[in-house]
Amino acid sequence: MNTRPGRLGIRQYSLILSLVIVLCIPFLLTFFFFQAYRTLALALMMLVVGSVGLFAGIKQAHLSKRNGASLPWWKHYLVIMALFEMSFGGLLLDVSPQILHLLNETLFNILGYFFLVLTLGFGIYALVLTVQYLATNTTSRHLF
Repeated sequence: MNTRPGRLGIRQYSLILSLVIVLCIPFLLTFFFFQAYRTLALALMMLVVGSVGLFAGIKQAHLSKRNGASLPWWKHYLVIMALFEMSFGGLLLDVSPQILHLLNETLFNILGYFFLVLTLGFGIYALVLTVQYLATNTTSRHLF
């Protein structure tokens, strides 16, 4: 039984792990066996991984708020790292050949620059927050 409040039990971990595996297997099969859709599969997988990371960051923010140490979402490194992964997935989705022929030139340029700026901004900010978190955290580094 889960005796510590705010910690996930083995059932929750196994449920989350099985959900990630079930969501990622079709993208991995597409990535390895259908090379024409490799960029598209990688982009969609980055979006899925970013969504799971966003869930983990929100869960950790709620746990820290419950323990009395409230932290705004824009200072939480897991949330920013998940947004970085999702914006990188959007950038890959924009340059994938399957999506590229559906967009006209103007929309392609606007979306490409938008996701490029988001990816660079979130990437640099996530690196700064992660280094700051690792430098100041003296407790054990649990994800949940």
